[in-house]
Amino acid sequence: KLSTKSAIAKDKADSASSDAETLKREISVLATQAFFRLYYNQKALELNGKLQEIIKGTVASTKSRYETGEEDHHDLLLGNIELSTLEVERLNLLREQKTLQAVFNELRSK
Repeated sequence: KLSTKSAIAKDKADSASSDAETLKREISVLATQAFFRLYYNQKALELNGKLQEIIKGTVASTKSRYETGEEDHHDLLLGNIELSTLEVERLNLLREQKTLQAVFNELRSK
């Protein structure tokens, strides 16, 4: 009877140890995923900024040509729409970055 209780206690201890090890691995995987998503997000923000600068230059050039009658108004509008789209994307990336940082910080504290 005592050996049966001992065996049950040992099995429970082994199970708890296995559960703890599984949890450590899951946290490690989640932290790695959060880190790389945060890295990707940062690079996407940098690229977005560079694209906005390029489009702003193009829009300024197109505006000058439009004012002199060399360019169609349609091209100027397309440039402004692209700038607006990039700004919305930048705001979405910033929101995602804050969420990812919070997840990453929570995982680091575990």
